[in-house]
Amino acid sequence: MATTVTPSTLTVTLTETYQLNGVSYGNAQSKTITAQGQVDQRVMEIAGKGEEGLTFTNIIAFGAADEAGKVVKADYAYFRITNLDDTNNLILRLYNAVDYLYFNVEPSESFMLLSNEIDATTAAGVVSFADITEIAGASSSATASIDIEYIVVTA
Repeated sequence: MATTVTPSTLTVTLTETYQLNGVSYGNAQSKTITAQGQVDQRVMEIAGKGEEGLTFTNIIAFGAADEAGKVVKADYAYFRITNLDDTNNLILRLYNAVDYLYFNVEPSESFMLLSNEIDATTAAGVVSFADITEIAGASSSATASIDIEYIVVTA
């Protein structure tokens, strides 16, 4: 079976506008990524972190083949996640099969990645980037869940 999907161009634009004392500040930056043919976008619930420690909900994984909840890491182009909650923070966890990185995404804020490589420096200060293998999240509340929306675009 031949595909009927025609790859398209992804354009991501970040625009800043700020007015202070009658003076305008800001800028717009665009990134264009060509030949992208797959997209996964979803609104989902992320559970509370739990009473003791953190309990994470898997959001998306990256691997060698497309599967349920997983996209091809070699085809990675773009990831954006937005915390749709109006009260609780999203504790975002990125994992590259060795290191964990954590980010705090406050209510109504977004986090985006144009690269799928991360590293956490060690005491020796060695930096060796590796592909993200999993993105997970937890609500900052012990019991209250939050809603998030994400989009991931791949070739």
